[in-house]
Amino acid sequence: IIVTITFLIPYTLILLLAPWIQAKSHLKAFAWINKLKPFLDAYQAPFKDQYRYWPGVLLMVRVVLYLVFIINGGKDTSVNLLDINLILCFYAIVSNRLSVYKNWPLSVLENYFLINLIFLSCTLLYIKDSPTYSKILISSGGISLVVLLGIIVYHVYGQLKGNNFLKRHVSRKIKNDKPEPVAPPYVYVGLADESQTLTLNYGSCEFREPLLEYN
Repeated sequence: IIVTITFLIPYTLILLLAPWIQAKSHLKAFAWINKLKPFLDAYQAPFKDQYRYWPGVLLMVRVVLYLVFIINGGKDTSVNLLDINLILCFYAIVSNRLSVYKNWPLSVLENYFLINLIFLSCTLLYIKDSPTYSKILISSGGISLVVLLGIIVYHVYGQLKGNNFLKRHVSRKIKNDKPEPVAPPYVYVGLADESQTLTLNYGSCEFREPLLEYN
Protein backbone atom coordinates (compact mmCIF):
# COMPACT_ATOMS: atom_id res chain seq x y z
CA ILE A 1 0.00 0.00 0.00
CA ILE A 2 2.85 2.39 0.84
CA VAL A 3 4.49 1.71 -2.53
CA THR A 4 1.16 2.29 -4.29
CA ILE A 5 0.54 5.60 -2.56
CA THR A 6 4.12 6.84 -2.82
CA PHE A 7 5.08 5.85 -6.37
CA LEU A 8 2.37 4.19 -8.43
CA ILE A 9 -0.47 6.69 -7.93
CA PRO A 10 1.64 9.84 -8.60
CA TYR A 11 3.21 8.15 -11.61
CA THR A 12 -0.24 7.27 -12.95
CA LEU A 13 -1.58 10.78 -12.38
CA ILE A 14 1.35 12.33 -14.27
CA LEU A 15 0.72 10.13 -17.31
CA LEU A 16 -3.02 10.68 -17.10
CA LEU A 17 -2.92 14.46 -16.72
CA ALA A 18 0.20 15.11 -18.83
CA PRO A 19 -1.65 16.45 -21.94
CA TRP A 20 -3.49 19.08 -19.90
CA ILE A 21 -0.40 19.99 -17.88
CA GLN A 22 1.64 20.35 -21.09
CA ALA A 23 -0.99 22.73 -22.45
CA LYS A 24 -0.34 24.95 -19.40
CA SER A 25 3.45 24.53 -19.46
CA HIS A 26 3.90 28.24 -20.25
CA LEU A 27 2.88 28.92 -16.67
CA LYS A 28 5.67 28.82 -14.12
CA ALA A 29 3.82 26.34 -11.90
CA PHE A 30 3.71 23.75 -14.71
CA ALA A 31 7.04 24.47 -16.44
CA TRP A 32 8.57 21.34 -14.86
CA ILE A 33 6.57 19.15 -17.27
CA ASN A 34 8.82 20.27 -20.16
CA LYS A 35 11.74 18.37 -18.62
CA LEU A 36 9.69 15.17 -18.85
CA LYS A 37 8.69 15.65 -22.50
CA PRO A 38 11.07 13.00 -23.98
CA PHE A 39 9.90 10.54 -21.35
CA LEU A 40 6.22 11.30 -21.99
CA ASP A 41 6.59 11.18 -25.78
CA ALA A 42 7.82 7.60 -25.52
CA TYR A 43 4.54 6.69 -23.81
CA GLN A 44 2.22 8.85 -25.89
CA ALA A 45 3.65 8.28 -29.39
CA PRO A 46 1.47 5.23 -30.33
CA PHE A 47 -1.79 7.01 -29.47
CA LYS A 48 -3.82 9.57 -31.36
CA ASP A 49 -3.43 13.17 -30.25
CA GLN A 50 -6.81 13.30 -28.52
CA TYR A 51 -5.98 10.15 -26.55
CA ARG A 52 -2.44 10.97 -25.38
CA TYR A 53 -3.67 10.43 -21.82
CA TRP A 54 -4.34 6.74 -22.51
CA PRO A 55 -1.12 5.44 -20.90
CA GLY A 56 -2.48 6.83 -17.65
CA VAL A 57 -5.71 4.90 -18.21
CA LEU A 58 -3.72 1.69 -18.68
CA LEU A 59 -1.93 2.26 -15.39
CA MET A 60 -5.24 3.05 -13.68
CA VAL A 61 -6.53 -0.36 -14.77
CA ARG A 62 -3.48 -1.97 -13.21
CA VAL A 63 -3.93 0.00 -10.00
CA VAL A 64 -7.57 -1.12 -9.78
CA LEU A 65 -6.58 -4.75 -10.30
CA TYR A 66 -3.88 -4.40 -7.66
CA LEU A 67 -6.36 -2.92 -5.18
CA VAL A 68 -8.80 -5.76 -5.85
CA PHE A 69 -6.14 -8.27 -4.82
CA ILE A 70 -5.28 -6.24 -1.73
CA ILE A 71 -8.90 -5.89 -0.62
CA ASN A 72 -9.74 -9.53 -1.23
CA GLY A 73 -6.49 -10.64 0.33
CA GLY A 74 -6.28 -13.71 -1.90
CA LYS A 75 -8.95 -15.48 0.14
CA ASP A 76 -11.19 -16.28 -2.79
CA THR A 77 -9.41 -16.84 -6.09
CA SER A 78 -12.64 -17.00 -8.07
CA VAL A 79 -13.55 -13.45 -6.99
CA ASN A 80 -10.18 -12.12 -8.14
CA LEU A 81 -10.42 -13.87 -11.49
CA LEU A 82 -13.97 -12.69 -12.02
CA ASP A 83 -12.97 -9.10 -11.29
CA ILE A 84 -10.01 -9.38 -13.66
CA ASN A 85 -12.21 -10.64 -16.48
CA LEU A 86 -14.87 -7.97 -15.97
CA ILE A 87 -12.35 -5.13 -15.83
CA LEU A 88 -10.40 -6.35 -18.85
CA CYS A 89 -13.55 -6.91 -20.90
CA PHE A 90 -14.78 -3.41 -20.08
CA TYR A 91 -11.41 -1.93 -20.98
CA ALA A 92 -11.24 -3.84 -24.28
CA ILE A 93 -14.71 -2.64 -25.29
CA VAL A 94 -13.92 1.01 -24.50
CA SER A 95 -10.51 0.87 -26.19
CA ASN A 96 -11.89 -0.60 -29.42
CA ARG A 97 -14.83 1.75 -29.37
CA LEU A 98 -12.61 4.82 -29.16
CA SER A 99 -9.87 3.46 -31.46
CA VAL A 100 -7.13 5.10 -29.44
CA TYR A 101 -4.13 3.88 -31.45
CA LYS A 102 -2.77 5.54 -34.58
CA ASN A 103 -2.11 2.24 -36.34
CA TRP A 104 -4.53 -0.67 -36.39
CA PRO A 105 -1.81 -3.36 -35.84
CA LEU A 106 -1.31 -1.96 -32.34
CA SER A 107 -4.99 -2.45 -31.60
CA VAL A 108 -4.78 -6.01 -32.87
CA LEU A 109 -1.79 -6.74 -30.63
CA GLU A 110 -3.48 -5.24 -27.58
CA ASN A 111 -6.66 -7.20 -28.21
CA TYR A 112 -4.65 -10.40 -28.61
CA PHE A 113 -2.92 -9.99 -25.25
CA LEU A 114 -6.17 -9.01 -23.53
CA ILE A 115 -8.00 -12.03 -24.94
CA ASN A 116 -5.08 -14.24 -24.01
CA LEU A 117 -5.15 -12.95 -20.42
CA ILE A 118 -8.92 -13.37 -20.15
CA PHE A 119 -8.67 -16.88 -21.58
CA LEU A 120 -5.98 -17.86 -19.07
CA SER A 121 -8.06 -16.43 -16.22
CA CYS A 122 -11.10 -18.46 -17.27
CA THR A 123 -8.94 -21.54 -17.69
CA LEU A 124 -7.52 -21.09 -14.20
CA LEU A 125 -11.01 -20.65 -12.80
CA TYR A 126 -12.70 -23.64 -14.37
CA ILE A 127 -10.15 -26.30 -15.35
CA LYS A 128 -7.27 -25.63 -12.99
CA ASP A 129 -7.22 -29.25 -11.80
CA SER A 130 -7.51 -30.67 -15.30
CA PRO A 131 -4.43 -32.29 -16.93
CA THR A 132 -4.93 -30.07 -19.98
CA TYR A 133 -4.41 -26.89 -17.95
CA SER A 134 -0.61 -27.11 -18.08
CA LYS A 135 -0.69 -27.74 -21.84
CA ILE A 136 -2.93 -24.72 -22.38
CA LEU A 137 -0.69 -22.58 -20.17
CA ILE A 138 2.47 -23.62 -22.05
CA SER A 139 0.86 -23.12 -25.47
CA SER A 140 -0.44 -19.68 -24.56
CA GLY A 141 2.90 -18.61 -23.13
CA GLY A 142 4.77 -19.93 -26.16
CA ILE A 143 2.54 -18.07 -28.62
CA SER A 144 2.89 -14.86 -26.62
CA LEU A 145 6.67 -15.26 -26.61
CA VAL A 146 6.73 -15.74 -30.39
CA VAL A 147 4.61 -12.60 -30.84
CA LEU A 148 6.92 -10.64 -28.54
CA LEU A 149 10.01 -11.78 -30.46
CA GLY A 150 8.28 -10.83 -33.71
CA ILE A 151 7.66 -7.33 -32.37
CA ILE A 152 11.32 -6.97 -31.37
CA VAL A 153 12.55 -8.19 -34.78
CA TYR A 154 10.15 -5.81 -36.55
CA HIS A 155 11.42 -2.79 -34.61
CA VAL A 156 15.08 -3.74 -35.05
CA TYR A 157 14.57 -4.19 -38.80
CA GLY A 158 12.75 -0.86 -38.99
CA GLN A 159 15.62 0.91 -37.24
CA LEU A 160 18.23 -0.66 -39.51
CA LYS A 161 16.22 0.12 -42.62
CA GLY A 162 15.57 3.69 -41.52
CA ASN A 163 19.26 4.30 -40.92
CA ASN A 164 20.23 2.65 -44.26
CA PHE A 165 22.62 0.48 -42.25
CA LEU A 166 22.28 -2.53 -44.52
CA LYS A 167 22.69 -0.47 -47.68
CA ARG A 168 25.83 1.23 -46.40
CA HIS A 169 27.24 -2.09 -45.19
CA VAL A 170 26.67 -3.83 -48.54
CA SER A 171 28.03 -0.91 -50.57
CA ARG A 172 31.11 -0.74 -48.34
CA LYS A 173 31.69 -4.47 -48.79
CA ILE A 174 31.37 -4.23 -52.58
CA LYS A 175 33.75 -1.30 -52.63
CA ASN A 176 36.30 -3.18 -50.54
CA ASP A 177 36.03 -6.30 -52.70
CA LYS A 178 36.42 -4.38 -55.96
CA PRO A 179 39.98 -4.80 -57.35
CA GLU A 180 42.10 -1.72 -57.77
CA PRO A 181 42.70 -0.66 -61.40
CA VAL A 182 46.20 -1.45 -62.72
CA ALA A 183 47.92 1.30 -64.71
CA PRO A 184 48.98 0.14 -68.19
CA PRO A 185 52.68 0.31 -68.97
CA TYR A 186 54.16 3.10 -70.98
CA VAL A 187 54.52 2.37 -74.65
CA TYR A 188 57.42 3.86 -76.50
CA VAL A 189 57.16 4.17 -80.26
CA GLY A 190 60.41 4.75 -82.08
CA LEU A 191 60.43 7.35 -84.83
CA ALA A 192 62.88 8.19 -87.58
CA ASP A 193 64.91 10.33 -85.22
CA GLU A 194 65.85 8.52 -82.03
CA SER A 195 65.56 11.79 -80.16
CA GLN A 196 61.89 11.94 -81.03
CA THR A 197 59.69 9.47 -79.16
CA LEU A 198 55.95 9.09 -78.66
CA THR A 199 54.79 8.09 -75.17
CA LEU A 200 51.31 6.51 -74.77
CA ASN A 201 49.72 6.32 -71.32
CA TYR A 202 46.06 5.71 -70.37
CA GLY A 203 44.98 6.17 -73.95
CA SER A 204 46.38 9.68 -74.32
CA CYS A 205 49.36 10.83 -76.33
CA GLU A 206 52.18 12.80 -74.84
CA PHE A 207 54.82 14.25 -77.16
CA ARG A 208 58.17 14.78 -75.56
CA GLU A 209 59.50 16.64 -78.60
CA PRO A 210 57.86 17.93 -81.77
CA LEU A 211 57.45 15.25 -84.35
CA LEU A 212 57.78 17.67 -87.25
CA GLU A 213 60.08 20.62 -87.68
CA TYR A 214 59.01 23.53 -89.76
CA ASN A 215 61.61 25.66 -91.55
